[in-house]
Amino acid sequence: MALAISAVACSKSSSSTTNTSVTSSSLSGKWSIVNTIEWFTPIGLATVKDTTAAYPGEYVDFEGQGKAYSYIWDGVSSFVTDTATYVINGTQLIVTDIKNSEIDTSTIKNLTSNNLTIYSTFMDSTGTTQSWENFTK
Repeated sequence: MALAISAVACSKSSSSTTNTSVTSSSLSGKWSIVNTIEWFTPIGLATVKDTTAAYPGEYVDFEGQGKAYSYIWDGVSSFVTDTATYVINGTQLIVTDIKNSEIDTSTIKNLTSNNLTIYSTFMDSTGTTQSWENFTK
């Protein structure tokens, strides 16, 4: 996700449902980032697994009208804000960063009234990176 995700379910309930379409209303709201889990598998080598805790105060706010705002620690000295548009297609989350028009497609793997997990994968000439971003309300 261009916002926080370098972001299957369904409805606002205490349990998640898989293989169902997600709606803007079920995703809407301010989601605090908990952590990011990344698995990098270099070509021909073993997978390297890493979990990074979020910096306190980081979040993504999905508005029901297809806009999202993020507040992310820059890793040095301040928070950076970003704005994007998003579209939901089934369980796919397609995010377009307004500043640079970067488009990221992820899969919503879990969505309950207070938990969200967004999965993405990226392949290049060095290997494959899988990423799970976990959020809470």
